Amino acid sequence: MFFMLGAFFIYYTRVRRPARYTDIRSGQQVTQVRYSLVAFICLVAQMSCFASIFVLATVDYARSGITAAAVAFGGLGAGTATFVVAVLSGRVRRGRLTLSPEGIEQRGWTFSSFLPWEAFAGVKAACTRCSSTTSSTQRRG
Repeated sequence: MFFMLGAFFIYYTRVRRPARYTDIRSGQQVTQVRYSLVAFICLVAQMSCFASIFVLATVDYARSGITAAAVAFGGLGAGTATFVVAVLSGRVRRGRLTLSPEGIEQRGWTFSSFLPWEAFAGVKAACTRCSSTTSSTQRRG
């Protein structure tokens, strides 16, 4: 069981290739690299567990009459639950990097940005511990 889970994790995080999609807005072919689903699910699961632990601690301390600890753990539970609510409402989503004929669009967990190809001065591959690209843009004005 652990071997199968490890093999799936290695395949899903390292072996996957970028997928080609048809952009809905322009109807052109784009290359899309999605952020890791495993990391996103683990983060949401971790925050959900923290929220439930804090809520259970709040209930336990409130029943035993220790109100200061109940208020403190209640605040922590409410704070961690806001992340789970943001995920469920769609405000925090899994990100992606899209290469299209118009430019590069990056959609992070909570932000979105776009740069047209005309804004780039150069792109080169960077050799670090993991594969990455470095780009530089032109300053206008």
